[in-house]
Amino acid sequence: MQLVRKILFFVFVLIYLVLCPLIILYSFGYILKPGQKEVSQTGVIYLSTIPPSADVYLGDSRFKDKTPTSIHGLVPGKYSVKLKLKGYRSWNKQVNIKAGKAVSFSKIILLPQEFNPKSLNSDYNYLDLIPFPGTKYFILKRGSRFKDFYLYNQRNQTIEPVIKKETDYKNFAVKSIYHQKESKIFIGFGGSLWNKKYFLIDIENKKQTLTDITNLFPEHPDSIIWAGQDRENIFAIYNNHINRLNAKNLSLYPNYIKQIKGFGLSDDWLYVLRQNNTILRLRMDKKDETILFKDRNLGKDLFNQSNFYQIRQLEKQVILFWGDQGDLVTTIPPYHLAKKNIKGVKYSKSREKLIFWDHANIWVADFSLIRDSDYLFKDQAQFARLHNQGANITQCFWVYQGNYILFKDGDHVFLLKAEPGRDYHKQHLVRVKKNTKVLYQEDDGYLYYISQNGQVMGIEVVPNRSFFANFIEKEDN
Repeated sequence: MQLVRKILFFVFVLIYLVLCPLIILYSFGYILKPGQKEVSQTGVIYLSTIPPSADVYLGDSRFKDKTPTSIHGLVPGKYSVKLKLKGYRSWNKQVNIKAGKAVSFSKIILLPQEFNPKSLNSDYNYLDLIPFPGTKYFILKRGSRFKDFYLYNQRNQTIEPVIKKETDYKNFAVKSIYHQKESKIFIGFGGSLWNKKYFLIDIENKKQTLTDITNLFPEHPDSIIWAGQDRENIFAIYNNHINRLNAKNLSLYPNYIKQIKGFGLSDDWLYVLRQNNTILRLRMDKKDETILFKDRNLGKDLFNQSNFYQIRQLEKQVILFWGDQGDLVTTIPPYHLAKKNIKGVKYSKSREKLIFWDHANIWVADFSLIRDSDYLFKDQAQFARLHNQGANITQCFWVYQGNYILFKDGDHVFLLKAEPGRDYHKQHLVRVKKNTKVLYQEDDGYLYYISQNGQVMGIEVVPNRSFFANFIEKEDN
């Protein structure tokens, strides 16, 4: 009996001496490869989804935990990862695990197998949707006259005529609509060949009256811009000068700034690109003028593609110039993001990233690294192509805190993961009426569009964030 006890004691000691180091190594991310008789450092995969609680598969084996979860102790190599949730499309990814590295796939949107579109109306067929970004409204068009314009209130889910009361101009033929981000006013231009007019409309004014501001436009401008609800600082852009308009007291300040090649607004500042390629910043009243750039030789190289540039301040160090020929220039190297044909741009302030697109491609420029002292070329923005298989891309939107991009290509709408690489992971959302616009609202996660039969519809792309707030907060922290 004593001999048996000694044998058992030595067996347990031996097991302890073997297993204890292995347990310690495993806790530090190492694993023993018996066949190769060597210790290898392991990797980790982190997965989170919205909605949560998706089943996780590595190859054909189901993992014990549901999303959000981390899978530890993975031997370096390639893995096939699949996520499944009843009623939703499965998510697949080939993942390359490296020793000592963690791979994170956070905020994965699982799309329903079949969307259940919400009809916003049933009485009329509409020709187009006009987004008013940054507000709770958009305009629906049934025709080309003011009486054919309807206002949809996303908060109250109501549709009502833009012009409620009888007016002599209810049959006024509208040719162009000018509106700005976060503004609840717009300017309508149109009329007959001999009677052109400009009207200002406040979509939150309960009286819904038209303000005739035709006298503020001695000639038709190339564009009209203003900031927010500002009625005292509206700028009409012409060939080589800018007129300032005050729509509140109907006053005109002609030739407010001359010899311009580019113009933009940011907060209380005006940004001006002179015809000699000097860049200025000044107040709305033209005071506190500062020269930001006056290298005429470099300026000639940078601004030689277009006749006029829209100017936007993205960050304190980053100013964007978008030319009328589609070239894109920034104040951060490599300066030229694109030489021509850019159709649109969207900036994510939270991610410090810019997406820009032409008819077939979508690119992303990352400005978040320019302040990182550990980055080798800290003064350079990094940009890469996200997608190159488009046919006629016309609109793009940031989705889910800049993790995805929603884009309209022809009469189809897709969702794309905002990660450069060959694996685009593009998913089809819906088909819409030809030659119409769509609107995605980040605050409620809904896509609004005109269906092929002219109905106004909405689908929930990102589930209600208030329901999943705990999961999102956990991921963001």
